[in-house]
Amino acid sequence: RVIAAKPVGFWPLDEASGTVRAKPLVGAQAGGYSKNTVPGRLTADDGRPAPWMDSSTTFAFIPHHDALLIDEGTVMCSFYCDSEVAGDQTILAKDRPGDNGDGHFRLFLSDKLKLFVRVETSKDTQELAIADLTPQTWYHVSVSVGSNGVCACLNGVKKKHDKNITTLFGPASGGSGNLYHMAIGVWHNGTAFVESLNGSVRDLVLFDRQLTAKEVTDLLTDPAPGEFAIDTDSWAWVVD
Repeated sequence: RVIAAKPVGFWPLDEASGTVRAKPLVGAQAGGYSKNTVPGRLTADDGRPAPWMDSSTTFAFIPHHDALLIDEGTVMCSFYCDSEVAGDQTILAKDRPGDNGDGHFRLFLSDKLKLFVRVETSKDTQELAIADLTPQTWYHVSVSVGSNGVCACLNGVKKKHDKNITTLFGPASGGSGNLYHMAIGVWHNGTAFVESLNGSVRDLVLFDRQLTAKEVTDLLTDPAPGEFAIDTDSWAWVVD
């Protein structure tokens, strides 16, 4: 079902080697892991592996591609956090200080495991608190940005809606848009990699349109025969 929905990119993040495989879709080129190797492995509820990230030197990344310069879009992934730490923990960042915040994006957890999304344009910045989370639990998060504003869903349930920002990574957000790579499990503050995730990220998907909460729920719970969906018990990709 997910592939049939025609995402721009889909990165399962379940590999055993140092290359992040990508489905052969527009903009979905392969990435890699720091140190060129998977930083440990976590076995999820469905038995599939996921990369274990627990320091600023253990993370994954996806190089920028011009196909990612989308003005409207939806970002979604599954993630797991082992425990609280003294500071924020980054799930996904296409962000770095500078260039007036043109299309910057970051999903992160606070020190009390509250889930946030931060979206920036050259004119505005919105940091939205999505939900309080429980450690050692797999979650699925989606953030859609477009003409209807920013909409965040957790496990397919709409949690937050803000109408102030209507553009994602593209040039409509300012300047040339967001040209940075996507960092998974860490954030680069302009000097160093910081605020790493004590946990895991898997099944990163990017659409070039703003999905509604119902469309997100359908992707999670209603696969077409032989297509992909997310198992609501493990938030992982399965074949129906």
